Amino acid sequence: MKNGYALFSGTLFALVALLQAVRAIQGWSVQIGQVHIPVWFSWIAVAVAGGMSVWAWRSR
Repeated sequence: MKNGYALFSGTLFALVALLQAVRAIQGWSVQIGQVHIPVWFSWIAVAVAGGMSVWAWRSR
């Protein structure tokens, strides 16, 4: 069961990191309500999600 969870979560975090990287490279703007989310925030999300993906894959 642990291997299945690590595989799923590692893949999911890798997908999130990939999508955030595409957003940052393309410069897509994001606005939630009245709050504009800057592009540099996506680079932080890439690092965090990528790190969690690597962590999950290594724990298998």
